Amino acid sequence: MTTTILDVSAAQGVIEWATLAAAGRCDGVICKATEGAGPYVDPQFDANFSGAARNALLLGTYHYAHPDESLDDAAIEARHYVSSVLKRAKANDWTAPLLYALDIENARRIRKGPPFVAWCRAFVETIEAMTSLTCWVYTGGPFWDENDGDIDAESAAFFAARPLWIAAYVTDPAKWVKMTPWRVVGHALHQWAGDVQPGGKPGIRYPGIAGNVVDTNRYDGTFAALRGLIGRGAGARDTEPAPAPSSGPPTWPQTPTSKSSQRLRAVRPEEWSPQTSAHTVLPDIVPAIEDEVDTGGEGDS
Repeated sequence: MTTTILDVSAAQGVIEWATLAAAGRCDGVICKATEGAGPYVDPQFDANFSGAARNALLLGTYHYAHPDESLDDAAIEARHYVSSVLKRAKANDWTAPLLYALDIENARRIRKGPPFVAWCRAFVETIEAMTSLTCWVYTGGPFWDENDGDIDAESAAFFAARPLWIAAYVTDPAKWVKMTPWRVVGHALHQWAGDVQPGGKPGIRYPGIAGNVVDTNRYDGTFAALRGLIGRGAGARDTEPAPAPSSGPPTWPQTPTSKSSQRLRAVRPEEWSPQTSAHTVLPDIVPAIEDEVDTGGEGDS
């Protein structure tokens, strides 16, 4: 069984949440919360959080990172993110675990290799220390490979213990999960369609969303299993290793070593602004579209 998850932001405009829920074409949503070190909060975060919560669609949130050379900046961004989410959770009487994700697709202000890896790790560790939940990582294979340098084994093990949410507009993302940390354990969530689907088809439209085409993600398992995965505490250990990606959804965390128990559209760096940014994936973060693949309405289930 597969579970369909949408990730939404101000790019989708004002969402008619009751209409989206009644259509039954998605199982849950992840809302963009924040970006950078603050004070920016996605303009639709309040409405999206409450609307998704009221309609039993809320799964979690993500933060669009702006890493720089300072590890203090990583902690500042993480605290801005968590405090913004907790404020909305309190306002909506939300007490269930939420997915927290580092959206890392922008490395314009940081050197490749150890500085990049250290910043991402500091962000993740701060999230986990504040929430006691495992932080997910959203990225694309080519982007991560280009920026992590020759990642050391200890850092690779650290990230392998965090679920990978991969952006790859292809039907089978396995060949794109070649980054050292997740090469063996595979991905947890696959963003497989955005402005376009594999095969070059137009992106998928959903009732109740009149703004920009929304990203569609797939989890190979039930929604209940996905919620259970999110609810695992940071630093928790499995009694057995996770199955290979082909045999079912992986189980995270794997063997953590934590010390602290958008798309294909051509948005160039100089054109970026937080008001238009959601998952504004530059062309090199997402693999080229598989022209030979026709997935039909796979994301409509």
